[in-house]
Amino acid sequence: MNLYYSKKLMKKYFGYQDSIYNEKSSNIAVFSKTPVLVKNKKFDINVVNVIAPALDSYKQKDYIKIKNKIGFNKKLTNEDIYEKMI
Repeated sequence: MNLYYSKKLMKKYFGYQDSIYNEKSSNIAVFSKTPVLVKNKKFDINVVNVIAPALDSYKQKDYIKIKNKIGFNKKLTNEDIYEKMI
C-alpha cells in the first residue's frame, strides 16, 4: 500500500499521476483473439487475462469491499463475493 513512483515524473512522462483504481473500480480484464500455429495449421484462440481481486492486505480496496459486504447480508459468503468480483 505504498507509492513506489514519483507522481511528478509520472505526470510529466505519461500525462497522469494517480491510479484510476479506487473503491468504485471493478475488476480489469483484457481480451484478445490470438493466432497460433500448430503443426503448420493456423488457429485463432481467444485469450482473456483477468486480474484477481487484491486480498493480500486488509488495506486493499478489494479486501475492504468483501469485508464490508459480509456485514450487510448474512447470506453472502466470502466465496460468493469473490466469485462475483472475478
